[in-house]
Amino acid sequence: VSFQDCPVFSFNIISSTAVSAAHLFCFSVYRVEVDSGEESVLLPFKTAACLPKRVTVTWRHNTGRMVHKCYRKVYMNFVDFESWSVQHDQYENRTEIVNKGQFGDFSLILKKPRGRDTGTYRCTVYDYWGKILTMKHVLLDVKAGPDSLIVAIDFGSGFSGYAFNVKPREEGGETHIKRWSNGLGLDTPKTPTCILFDEHEEFMKFGYEAKTAFTKMREETKKHYFFENFKRRVLNKTEEISEEQQEEESEEEEESCC
Repeated sequence: VSFQDCPVFSFNIISSTAVSAAHLFCFSVYRVEVDSGEESVLLPFKTAACLPKRVTVTWRHNTGRMVHKCYRKVYMNFVDFESWSVQHDQYENRTEIVNKGQFGDFSLILKKPRGRDTGTYRCTVYDYWGKILTMKHVLLDVKAGPDSLIVAIDFGSGFSGYAFNVKPREEGGETHIKRWSNGLGLDTPKTPTCILFDEHEEFMKFGYEAKTAFTKMREETKKHYFFENFKRRVLNKTEEISEEQQEEESEEEEESCC
């Protein structure tokens, strides 16, 4: 993969200083922004430092996860760059060092960036004995892609509703609120939390539609299943089970003490 193969990204440089043991490291922090779904993103790190022939390079996420680890050996004009399989599963088969680390370029290519990749990445170069030679921090911000969808669901005990936005990143992107007809010529952003199943226990309708359909049924009601305010019932049942478990645990503790 060459630089020409990588998309163009936004870089913001922030000056920073870090102290490690008796060594003072001055470095620039890059902020890289990329849309989720891009083919790859480049985390830049070039150093002009005079490095020994054998170095170990690690890229880590601020969570401590190993993103990429490799070992470089230089023989005359030949560079042997070996990657180690110690990276976190999240980054498996998604990372590659640009140009195999030649000429002090340890930039990392991260393929298929996604939201959870957002964070601070630290690249550290060690010598053969584990001494830090140089390091760099890169802030990666993976933004939601233009084809993303945002949905907010309010699943209440008595009433429920939802809203969505199919173009959250576009200017003027409108949030749509689902309107429910109550059967009386009016529509509301909320509908009763009730559900109707047929005789085969297959879903039929929800909310006002379920209530209206079940009300219009006569003898067929015996073949259908209508649940109203079922969330409250489920929560109450869960609380009852929890209380029973606590009572059983208390009885077991008393018996063990005896």
